[in-house]
Amino acid sequence: MFGTGDALTRQGDEVRHPATLQGFDEYVALEKEALEIRVLELTAVPGLVQTRRYAAALQAGAMARGAVTAQQVTERLGLLTARQSRLTGDNPPKVYMVVDEAALYRRVGGTDVMAEQCGRLLDFAASRTPCCRSPRSPWGSTGLWASRCSC
Repeated sequence: MFGTGDALTRQGDEVRHPATLQGFDEYVALEKEALEIRVLELTAVPGLVQTRRYAAALQAGAMARGAVTAQQVTERLGLLTARQSRLTGDNPPKVYMVVDEAALYRRVGGTDVMAEQCGRLLDFAASRTPCCRSPRSPWGSTGLWASRCSC
């Protein structure tokens, strides 16, 4: 009507969700509709497969550095939960995920958090929709995820 395209919607989202990076709201909107999602992660486990405790530990680090507030952490964790629900809903997208070995070795939140996170990754790799690959696996065998990949 005003010829602004989706600019007003984007600006409204930025006001409502100040915890996200610029442009991330658009990414999430596209992710909701995607039939395929491709992820390359070098430094951390991808958000779509993070456990709540792993994500909270990452956010606690950001808060300790002064990069985010406690309210932003709460908003980010809520958004993460909403994004992850798409993977278990009706007609989940095909997920192609490449995770660098360093992300799997990087200790986030302690041994118990990492054990839980590794369990989540293995469960995800065994599910019906993903294609997960890592150049090497900290669990002892090269290509652990590739053997569970249906692509």
